[in-house]
Amino acid sequence: MMRVFKFGGALMKDAAGINRVVSLMEEYGCEPLVVVVSAVGKTTNALEELIRLKNQNNIPVLHQEFFNLKHLHLQLVTELFPDHNELLFNELEELFRRLWEALNNQYPDTFQAYDSVVSFGEEMASVLVEQTAIAHGLPLQRIHAATLIATDSNHTHAGINWKSTRNNIESKVKPVLEAKKMVLTQGFVGSDPLGHITTLGREGSDFTAAILGNLLHAGEVTIWKDVPGLMNADPNRFSECIKFDFLSYHEAIE
Repeated sequence: MMRVFKFGGALMKDAAGINRVVSLMEEYGCEPLVVVVSAVGKTTNALEELIRLKNQNNIPVLHQEFFNLKHLHLQLVTELFPDHNELLFNELEELFRRLWEALNNQYPDTFQAYDSVVSFGEEMASVLVEQTAIAHGLPLQRIHAATLIATDSNHTHAGINWKSTRNNIESKVKPVLEAKKMVLTQGFVGSDPLGHITTLGREGSDFTAAILGNLLHAGEVTIWKDVPGLMNADPNRFSECIKFDFLSYHEAIE
């Protein structure tokens, strides 16, 4: 049975969580599996704070918060690979170099700037999961979501171009699955016709999983979270939440 798994940032807030994610991939990887990951822990909030500090020209605090976020991710590398993993370390160093560049770029508007910066969280998480999975001997290929999820240019709340997205999945995802490999990609992220990074709105990683499940005709989409199931609101913020026992892909997308 074809499955799509989505792992939330709360599950991957530490090395134990990332190892748990990889264990689940290993457990279910004997059948076709696509894995969608969110940013680690509170990384998205931290990236939003970097944008705010940059806009306020608060450079000393910006440098400190940037260092803190980088340290968090490099510390995860140390915990995941006590004997060192130079490839992963170098990949994250390059991502943080690009993140700093993105923070200092000039963009046509603040919404495009937001998407360009915040999307790094999911990319960093996918690199951590990829290298951990490879170390466990899992056959997988990481595909950047920007090459799969085609959208319009409505930055921060991009709409899906379903025809192009379907074509991308047919040409990029299916051949990997047919080669008996898992596919690992990022949630939340897409790209517009000009190749600019877009995002699907907060909690958009669940949407990404639903899109992939729908277009791949998956038998199951599993959203792995720190709550008892798919709910109509965040139980950490609202006391009277409803858990859905069943939801179609189309309802999940809505």
